[in-house]
Amino acid sequence: MPVFCLSLTLVHGQQKCYYPDGTLSMTDSPCNSTAEFSACCRSSAYCLSNGLCLDNGILNRESCTDKSWTSNSCPQYCKSGDSNRASPLMPCTNTTFTCGLYPNDCAASATTFELKDLRPSEPLHSTTHNASSPVVTLFTSPQIAGTALGIGLPLLIIIGILTYLLYREKSRNRAIHLHNDQALYYGTGTSPISPGVREINTCSWSAWSARREGDVLESIRELEPAARRESSHHSVRIF
Repeated sequence: MPVFCLSLTLVHGQQKCYYPDGTLSMTDSPCNSTAEFSACCRSSAYCLSNGLCLDNGILNRESCTDKSWTSNSCPQYCKSGDSNRASPLMPCTNTTFTCGLYPNDCAASATTFELKDLRPSEPLHSTTHNASSPVVTLFTSPQIAGTALGIGLPLLIIIGILTYLLYREKSRNRAIHLHNDQALYYGTGTSPISPGVREINTCSWSAWSARREGDVLESIRELEPAARRESSHHSVRIF
């Protein structure tokens, strides 16, 4: 199991630090202010020999004093994605990593790479901490992986909750629209109904049936006298 030996470096210096696209970093400082070019990290981060930074247990590609990023002193990982800001690295195994906190990228070999034999960069002495030797901290890959998963898992849970809430809201809106459509058809809803539809809906089936039955009875009454006369005219008296 590889062990990441990291030196806590309180970075400082007057050199400016830039992200891969040339954007000036407002938070980073050079890990080695005496070198012509140097990788940069935040003041609370651990500087690694490969130019990466370890901040709160998370590996990051930060910035570099070489604005063109052609110097080998600049980090050689995750330069294309998040080129205008820091890019976190997610552990896939004990020795392989991928850029960003996307677990699915670990399944593709094209997006993974190995990090072995990580060593601390040359330590810079803090202007506020008078120590004869730099503070050295040992981190194993599982420890780094556990920290990254501790951030990635809650993020996935939050995404799942938001997806559920959006689905529930969409289902509720669909039910409301369906209820209003049925109300417009049957005339029992609270939504506004056009005058034409309201006029038709007030004529229920029972009212229409009674009115039609009345019309039929009225027609029978009108025909009844004529039918009686016709019947008496053709009647035959039997003795």
